[in-house]
Amino acid sequence: MPTFEVQDRFWREHDRLSLEQQRLFRAARREFIAALKAWEAEGCRGLPRFAKSLGVKPMVNRRNILELAWAPDGRCTWEFGTPQQPGLCHVIWRRIGTHAIYDDP
Repeated sequence: MPTFEVQDRFWREHDRLSLEQQRLFRAARREFIAALKAWEAEGCRGLPRFAKSLGVKPMVNRRNILELAWAPDGRCTWEFGTPQQPGLCHVIWRRIGTHAIYDDP
């Protein structure tokens, strides 16, 4: 099971989302975690295979920060951190909101 870290700013932004937006993010997060678990089961070879619907990709000019699309105008940014346990990936959730978060990911 991947380990996670959440930046304080992420929680503040998450709490400002509507209940429907939070529900959509939770659904996308379940799919995201399932892809990470499958990747770990394969020994973390190559890159995780995320569903195309999640829109996971590196941000332009910030290759270490990735984005995830959880709604038409719902985005969050994240990055891989230093593994906390051998064989498990570690994800740091950075920002969540609309496309506006791209100004300061």
